[in-house]
Amino acid sequence: MMVVNFADAGYPATLEFKSVTATFYAGGVGYPGGVATNGVDLRAWDDGTWNPVAANASAPGSPSLVQWNVTDPLVVSRLFFSAQQQLYFAVTPVAPNGTGIGEVSVDYAEVTVKYRLP
Repeated sequence: MMVVNFADAGYPATLEFKSVTATFYAGGVGYPGGVATNGVDLRAWDDGTWNPVAANASAPGSPSLVQWNVTDPLVVSRLFFSAQQQLYFAVTPVAPNGTGIGEVSVDYAEVTVKYRLP
């Protein structure tokens, strides 16, 4: 899980959030029914739920791009949580756990927030 404390950036309270982009290079595997299934879901904490927002089919040993960009003002405003204006992202195997242990690898993670000052 990645937590971004946007309030630590020292921004003015009157700014207008324009977009959020989460960029990860990740891979994973799960074992539903005992069969290896490669890939990861990128999930965003949105309105009290871990919502899957992007996915790839990469194995843990071959991470690749999984990215989500949101510009919808209603969604963007829901992503910022608590007085610290925290953003939460997680990477999970696309396949639910089954008979094996799921695995995720992340080589790179970045969150970009675009905003406009008053």
